[in-house]
Amino acid sequence: LARDLSRDVPNVTFTCAPVEAMVPARQYACVVSIALLHYLSDEQFAKAVELVRRSTRPGGLAVFRESFGCDRRFELHGFYSSVLDAEYHAVYRTMEELVGRMGSEFAAIHEETSLSSTAEKPETCQKIVIFRRHA
Repeated sequence: LARDLSRDVPNVTFTCAPVEAMVPARQYACVVSIALLHYLSDEQFAKAVELVRRSTRPGGLAVFRESFGCDRRFELHGFYSSVLDAEYHAVYRTMEELVGRMGSEFAAIHEETSLSSTAEKPETCQKIVIFRRHA
């Protein structure tokens, strides 16, 4: 659907590839990650964040809307999802893990909880986090 919608927008390109295979074509003013990071292994997480870092130009923004462990890292392995009709594996990292991986070239300039934890899932929440790369 996204590819169909983008036909009228000449400056948007969609790429589907494993994170390990992606190479940024250039640096961008804004790079966005939505609901991806918790699906990745630690190695893939490191590579995805490095891809965001390399793809964000100086002065640019890196925007994340991701699921995090509220108070600590939380992992699910072999959890069955009725929505996916499959086993579900996830690693809900902490905000501190993301900040540390982004490194000193980036400053977190905004953080807000977009979906609070619930009684059914007290260990996880979703946040919007915006980093600015130093110019």
